[in-house]
Amino acid sequence: FLDRYPLVLSPFLMQPVFDWDYDARGYEQTRDLFMSALYSVGVNYLGLPAGVTPVGMAAGRPTGVQLIGRRFREDLILDALEVLERRNGVQAKVLWARDGD
Repeated sequence: FLDRYPLVLSPFLMQPVFDWDYDARGYEQTRDLFMSALYSVGVNYLGLPAGVTPVGMAAGRPTGVQLIGRRFREDLILDALEVLERRNGVQAKVLWARDGD
């Protein structure tokens, strides 16, 4: 598959970002967090390189996508992430500006 399609785009989390301390609230919350990051966890088990970048905001929180590539082709992932960041801007600036209010 990756020979024909050098990059795969997937969500990083399958829902908006959790509260910063969500996983510390208990087993169920930790499980929710890992299940929501299933694509990321699966890619790690397969040993494939991947990168994550924010692409926007949902309900005042950052949302992101994950780019998955072939082994030893991290260069393609980084190039594509750079294009996405240029297109979407640096989301940290949005968050820092909000926290300064």
